[in-house]
Amino acid sequence: MPGTSLPRGAGPRRFGPARGKAGQGSGGDSYGQPQATAQQPQAAPAQSAPTSGASSGSREGEAVKLALSPRFGQILTDARGRTLYAFTMDKGGTPHCGAQCAASWPPVWATGQPRVGLGLNQALVGLSTRGNGRQQLKYRNWPLYYYAGDVSPGQTEGQGLQGAWYLMGPNGLVRTQSQASSATGVGTGSGGGYGYGG
Repeated sequence: MPGTSLPRGAGPRRFGPARGKAGQGSGGDSYGQPQATAQQPQAAPAQSAPTSGASSGSREGEAVKLALSPRFGQILTDARGRTLYAFTMDKGGTPHCGAQCAASWPPVWATGQPRVGLGLNQALVGLSTRGNGRQQLKYRNWPLYYYAGDVSPGQTEGQGLQGAWYLMGPNGLVRTQSQASSATGVGTGSGGGYGYGG
């Protein structure tokens, strides 16, 4: 029988993986199927002020204690070392930081009578009932707050902001670094006092 001729230039057809490895540069595997890509780790949620499950981001019922700041001397923190602040508008004991303000300055909520650490006077701890019925912790009649910009224990980024927010020390507001230094014996404050305001 006469042989069947192939078209000119054509050879025996070879079967194999479709497109070889061409698909690898565009997300395909050696068989032209989409490659399984490794699952990307989810970004960690942005760290903010300490939370207790409440939207305000505060921790409830924890002790207030003294910590030594390299820049500001003795300051008040919560049990985990988060810095506490006071708002000058709150002089007299009534909180004036409303809902919009509290987004940056979460109140320190309290349940019952919180404990205090060494160097602090339990008799100076108080509670202020907010408009939502929750109780905010006070020390020396100053309602206490966190600052959302302090993302780690020991940070004091809120100090002096707007000329109205200050660290709390054992004797009141810490308004300047030199005042805090005199409290720890670093400075030379006259009269040997703490130099705290409020």
